[in-house]
Amino acid sequence: MEKGESKLEKKAVSGIMPALLLISLLPLALNIQPVKASGTIHIRADGSIDPPTAPISTIDNVTYTFTNNINDFLVIERSSIVVDGAGHTLRGNGSGRGIDLVSFGYLSNITIRNMEIREFDYAIYLEWCWNINISRNNILIDTLGWGVWLQWSWDNTIAGNNLTSEWGGVAIDLNTSPYNTLAENYISGNEQGIRLNNSLNCKIVRNNIDTNGHGIELTDSSDNNILGGNNVTFCNVGINLSTSSNNTLAENNITLSNEAGIILRGSSNNSLTENNIIGRASFSQRGIWLNSSSNNNSLTGNAMTNNKYGISLTSSSHNTLSGNNATENWHSGIYIQETSNYNNIFGNNVSANWHGIYIEETSNYNNLVGNTATNNWYGIHLGNSSNNILAENDIRVNDYSIELFGSSDNLFYHNNFVNAIAHAVIYNSTCVWDDGYPSGGNYWSDYYGVDFYHGPNQNLTGCDGVGDTLYIIDANNTDHYPLMKPYPQSPDVAAVNTTLSKTIVGVGYPVLINVTVENQGYFTETFNITFYAQWEPPSILIGTMTVSNLSIGETRTTTYKWNTTGFAKGIYTIIAAADTVPRETDIDDNSFTDGIIKVTWVGDFDGDFDVDYDDILYFVTAYIEYWSGQGKDSACDFDGDCDIDYDDILIFVSAYINYWTP
Repeated sequence: MEKGESKLEKKAVSGIMPALLLISLLPLALNIQPVKASGTIHIRADGSIDPPTAPISTIDNVTYTFTNNINDFLVIERSSIVVDGAGHTLRGNGSGRGIDLVSFGYLSNITIRNMEIREFDYAIYLEWCWNINISRNNILIDTLGWGVWLQWSWDNTIAGNNLTSEWGGVAIDLNTSPYNTLAENYISGNEQGIRLNNSLNCKIVRNNIDTNGHGIELTDSSDNNILGGNNVTFCNVGINLSTSSNNTLAENNITLSNEAGIILRGSSNNSLTENNIIGRASFSQRGIWLNSSSNNNSLTGNAMTNNKYGISLTSSSHNTLSGNNATENWHSGIYIQETSNYNNIFGNNVSANWHGIYIEETSNYNNLVGNTATNNWYGIHLGNSSNNILAENDIRVNDYSIELFGSSDNLFYHNNFVNAIAHAVIYNSTCVWDDGYPSGGNYWSDYYGVDFYHGPNQNLTGCDGVGDTLYIIDANNTDHYPLMKPYPQSPDVAAVNTTLSKTIVGVGYPVLINVTVENQGYFTETFNITFYAQWEPPSILIGTMTVSNLSIGETRTTTYKWNTTGFAKGIYTIIAAADTVPRETDIDDNSFTDGIIKVTWVGDFDGDFDVDYDDILYFVTAYIEYWSGQGKDSACDFDGDCDIDYDDILIFVSAYINYWTP
């Protein structure tokens, strides 16, 4: 019995031992994926890999390819190589530099591509390097860490990478690093998307930057850079320039920012062109904000909508705002404040805002020219600001055209104030509302004066486009020369009538075309009139004549002699067309179509396109009436010598024979 039990125990032990052996090997089996190198991996200057057991292979000392994931640091000491991650991961321990090109410096012509890099202070670190290409990498940035750091490095390209963070850190950081290109990267979740510090002549183009604190930031004299075609979304500030000048920002799309789409702080001589900025209604403060003495900047062709202020200038002067479109911003399309002086604001469209253009807080000597302000609550507001010039602005369909608070000594002329509850709401302000005579004042849609006189006192007979009576705004404000038509009072000529000396004419005989023209503009004009005969399209050119020195308001009838030689027999409509004079906009009335004429056989008096007994009877009757003193029928005076005589009989007989002769 004891002997049997001993055999069973031995058998059990022998079965357990293999199981224990398998269990002891299980951790090794589960831990074979990541390769842990013994310390930092180096690609040495001589091309060798140190340690040689690191999971990186090369056959030519030029291309170095990861063969597995790496949990360590990589230091590159060799130039003119390609480091290809082949889709593997370089993982750190939350500190240090993932790929380090600084320890030896002065490296060039290196490509780093196709890898994931994560859990480092700096994923890629460059110092004193040039012609480095960093592309198609997936970089996960630790909180307060950096994706790509460049210092004193130039002519590098960072393109097509994903640089993301749960929050914090800087995706791409350039420090004193000029002539670099950052293109087509996707950047998300960082405190700073792209930051340049004292870095010049870089190109930042076509990047997608989403949900960062600052999308792109240029600081400390980062000058002469190009930022173009970037898409920046859900950032506190889309693009921020601080003490940086001569940069170009063009065709960037910036949406749903909090503080501003674009901010310039102490940054001058920058060009902002055709950027599209869409805010978050009450969350977004400013589309474009020039602040803290940002002077001599040019803003052209930008579009801002759904912000508090479309374009805002604070303590910034000598800027040019032209051709911008600021719509549906809940305070102002263009907002100028805090001693922002000598700015040129022209050709902008501000519509569907609370205020179209809002100027306040001693912002003086600004020029507002040729802007369009429509469908705002207030077209233009001036508060405690003086010596501004507002000219040639089209201000229409606003609740109130102009609002002035404590703003005297401003000049208004050649503006159109059209269709408002009130054109001018004025408190404690005395301004000048015209440019003198003959330049004139403004067009007011509620002015009902007449224009029969001209001259500085409007007491000389003849119109001049200026109303004969004043437009009184209030006791301290008067437009002395209100315009009769909206500005610009462009040249305007018209053809208003045509008559013909005959309605039936034989081929080869003349017809007199009398045309009446009018000068409906406000400038003496010289122009051509061209005559056409239309039977069926196209019209046939008859000829051209010149009308010289047609004065303002003048109506003149002039005559053109049409020789019908060469014209086919038929029924024609006469067209008289006046040339479009320079700057003329109303051209609908430049041509006049009227006057039906039959060009037929000589001697066909009844216009039935033959010469027969009826025509003989007609001629004989006219001949008898002429010689009996009953008047002359000019149709029968063939030779035009003001009588109907033997010569005309010969012409008619010849015409009759000619018609009936095959």
